[in-house]
Amino acid sequence: MKSWKIIYLFFGLIVCEFTAAGQAKCQLKLNYHLRLARPSTHLVEVEIDASKVTSPALDFVLPAWSPGRYAIYNFAKNVQEFQALDSHGQPLDWTQPDKQTWRVDTQSSGGTVRARYKVYANDLNGSFSQFDTSHLNLNGASVYMYVDGHKPAS
Repeated sequence: MKSWKIIYLFFGLIVCEFTAAGQAKCQLKLNYHLRLARPSTHLVEVEIDASKVTSPALDFVLPAWSPGRYAIYNFAKNVQEFQALDSHGQPLDWTQPDKQTWRVDTQSSGGTVRARYKVYANDLNGSFSQFDTSHLNLNGASVYMYVDGHKPAS
C-alpha cells in the first residue's frame, strides 16, 4: 500500500490593468491552494484567497469548457461544500445564479475573501480529473474557479 502525504500546491496571481501611460493599476490579488489529503475519497480540496477586494460581490466561476476540446462540459456538477469566508474566518453569504457561478457578497469581507470547495475527481477521460491512491490527473479547467471580471488580459 502506498503511503500518501498531504500535498499542497500553491500559485498566486495578481490581476493588473495597464493605463495608457503603461502604469500598472493592480486590482485583485489571487492565491490558489490545492490540498490532496485523502485520495481514496477522490476529493481535491481547493482554496482561493482574494485580497484587495473592493467590489460588493465576487463571482467565482468554474469554466464550462476545456482547452483543446470542442464541447461544453458540466464541471460544476463535481463541486461540493462551497463556502466563502471573510478576513476573520467568518462565513459570507453567497448565491448560485447559475450552475457554474458562486456569487459571494463581499460587503462585510474586510477586503479579503477565502473561497473553499471540494471537487470530486474520479473521471479519467481527458477532460475531467482523477485523484486516487495510485495517481493524480488534474485538468485545471475542471478544478480551478476564476473570478469573473478579473482574468488577466491576454
